[in-house]
Amino acid sequence: VGARIGRDVDIHTLPPVTGLLSVGDGASIEPEVDLSGCWIDGDQVHIGEIRVRARARVGTRSMLGPGADVGKDSQVAPGSYVTGRIPDGQAWSGAPARRTGKSRGPWTPEAPPRAPGYLIGYGLASAVIAAPMPASAVLLRSR
Repeated sequence: VGARIGRDVDIHTLPPVTGLLSVGDGASIEPEVDLSGCWIDGDQVHIGEIRVRARARVGTRSMLGPGADVGKDSQVAPGSYVTGRIPDGQAWSGAPARRTGKSRGPWTPEAPPRAPGYLIGYGLASAVIAAPMPASAVLLRSR
């Protein structure tokens, strides 16, 4: 949908449909992160690009506001609100986010092995679970 997503990105939230998102190689975005890039303040709408650079990590339920730029190897703690630029290699936390020190870096230097079986199994399980939905909606509607 227009977002620029790098290689080996671990993203657990939907990218915005605006196309204003750029995620660098090896970055990690945890569940329920707001990446919309817009903010409504009274009668004004603020819209801006969001950048998450290479190997940066964004914690669960964080919000990256319009113009947020998370630097390489940086870390955003869960529940934080980021506006503006986070320099490379720093850890930030809070709402609004403030510097809390240096980013702790990856736990291991090598990436975990790929397991394509899980991807295939997850897709098949989703199809099996979702398959009866349309039929049950038709049956319930006809009553």
